[in-house]
Order: sequence, then structure tokens, then C-alpha cells
Amino acid sequence: MEKNKILNADFLDILFDGRNKEYGAYELRRNYEKRLRDALLFTAGIAILIFLAVVAGRSANADDKDRVRVSEVTLTDIITKKPPIVEPPPLPPKQDPPKVQIDRFTPPNIVDDKNFDEKNEVKAQDDITNVGKIDQK
Repeated sequence: MEKNKILNADFLDILFDGRNKEYGAYELRRNYEKRLRDALLFTAGIAILIFLAVVAGRSANADDKDRVRVSEVTLTDIITKKPPIVEPPPLPPKQDPPKVQIDRFTPPNIVDDKNFDEKNEVKAQDDITNVGKIDQK
């Protein structure tokens, strides 16, 4: 491009100077504003059409809301049968635990540490069974 034409030239002409303008990028950039305007107008037109369709649909349904719809209803008696009462099976008789005879109560015997025998060690209350003063019969 000549030096005196640079000041009057468009930015795209300077950018694409010496390049292939027929490739397509030059044409896309040259017509960008027109394509953007067309796209926005097309989108706005579609949005307006959808809005008008919704408003028209609502106004058509508004006339139907004022009318009273009457339909004939016939009621019939429903016969309900009560289910038979099922009695639960009888519980087995309650059995008492077997009774164990307690022969006697043995009082504690205090022994010195020297005479202590391991087999006579005091057991915990849970481990001791059949303790009592009364014989069961």
C-alpha cells in the first residue's frame, strides 16, 4: 500500500494488505456489523412472535373460564365388607424356671494372707448362683 493512502485507508485494508482477501476472513470482518444487526433483529422478531402467541393463548382461555361447566354425576352406593377378625393364636402357658434346692448358707470365713488358698477366692456377685437362706420346695 502506498504511504499517502495509509492515512485514508480502513483498518481492514491495512490488516489484509498483501494477504489473500478472497479466502473469506476479509469478507466476514467487512460485513460483521450487518450480520450482527440481522441476527439481533431476527432473534427479537422470534421473541416477539412467541410473546404474542402466549398472550393470544391466554386471552382465548380467559373466555372459557367465565363459563360454568356442568356435567352429570351419578352416585352409587358402595358396599363395603368388613374383613373377618382373625384371632391371634393363644400364647403357650408360662412356665416357671426350674427350682434349685439351696442346702444352706455358708457365712464368710476370714483368713490370714498366709493361709489364703486360691480356690477359696471370693467370686463376683454375677458368678455366684444358688445363694440364699431359704430352701425352695
